[in-house]
Amino acid sequence: DRPIETYYCCYCGAYVLVMECRLNDCAQRQCDDAYAVDIQSQVIKWPGIAAETTVKVIQKENDKLEVQHLMLCQCSLPVAYRHHKEIEKCRRIFIINDSISSDPTTVQRKILELKQTLNF
Repeated sequence: DRPIETYYCCYCGAYVLVMECRLNDCAQRQCDDAYAVDIQSQVIKWPGIAAETTVKVIQKENDKLEVQHLMLCQCSLPVAYRHHKEIEKCRRIFIINDSISSDPTTVQRKILELKQTLNF
């Protein structure tokens, strides 16, 4: 029996992802610190992430291009990306660093910290 981990959007607090491994146990990409989640070898569901994607193209070293299909939360902000349009062709998805949290109150804490910083 593996533990089930639940994650929430850090921007709006919505329930976005459930998987059987901890995000911190996943490898991180050096170029952007995104967590690489192997979606073919573990159970993972993303009920709060839109199926439709937005495409982002990034120029890498030596004039290489990387195509990222952004996976958006219901608040329309990106929380993950993949390299193929069809999710069935993907071996892994990449969770954007600091976009999700296992603590559903993260968004409220960030708002409180911002208010304190701005002296509201």
